[in-house]
Amino acid sequence: MVRIDNELCIGCGLCVADCFPKNIIIEDKKAKAIFNCMECGHCVAVCPQNAVSIEGYEMREVEESTLESAALDPDVLLKAIKGRRSIRRFIQKPIEDKKLMNIIEAGRYTPTGSNLQGTSYVVVRDNLPQLTKMALESLNKEAQEILINTEISRIYKVHARRWITMCDHYSQDGRDDLFFHASAVVCVVSDSAINAGLVASNMELMAFAQGLGMFYSGFFVRAANQNKEIKQFLDIEDEKEVQACLVLGYPDVKYYRTVPRKQAKVVLK
Repeated sequence: MVRIDNELCIGCGLCVADCFPKNIIIEDKKAKAIFNCMECGHCVAVCPQNAVSIEGYEMREVEESTLESAALDPDVLLKAIKGRRSIRRFIQKPIEDKKLMNIIEAGRYTPTGSNLQGTSYVVVRDNLPQLTKMALESLNKEAQEILINTEISRIYKVHARRWITMCDHYSQDGRDDLFFHASAVVCVVSDSAINAGLVASNMELMAFAQGLGMFYSGFFVRAANQNKEIKQFLDIEDEKEVQACLVLGYPDVKYYRTVPRKQAKVVLK
């Protein structure tokens, strides 16, 4: 629910003009919230008098900000995007709590459809060996079923053989071909794959901005969503799923150039 401080409001109408669901009107020269609020916070951000608040939110977190003061150099940003690589070689160094929280904050402030904000996060550090074992055992079990199924395509059988090898390596000598002995895993949990994808993308950029390396583990996402024990271990509600898994650590590899990519297919009309 939007609250407007009438003592501070000057009736300028900026919040009215910027409210997409048309939840605010001017009445008696003051702004007034009426209905259909998405709690997107545009009214909070656009008000020059700081007269707007939203119930249920910690308003002390709101910061003074303009796009100009937070502008990114587009060339630097594009170079960062081109230069980032999926990292699977890590040094054994813990990730500082502050850096992990910055990654979560980057996800928390990502826009979501209808401002649902339905994404949550599970950070695994101390219990990573236990999670690794559970996930590999789950993938190994599924692999056995895939290999005897004559109707499953060849690519899945290739993955299945790899999962079996990964599980064998881990059980025999502790070799981790799932998380590659990373320092932390962050699971992005949601009932919306699109929202979670948007969130994970911003989290990825924050990780690299802080000198961390990461990769997305699709294998773990598959294992987690097909194994109730893993979801229980992660305290994930039944209706939610792990939509993305960011495997994080300090990189033990340095790349000297970008990589080639296919030309973009663009249709102009």
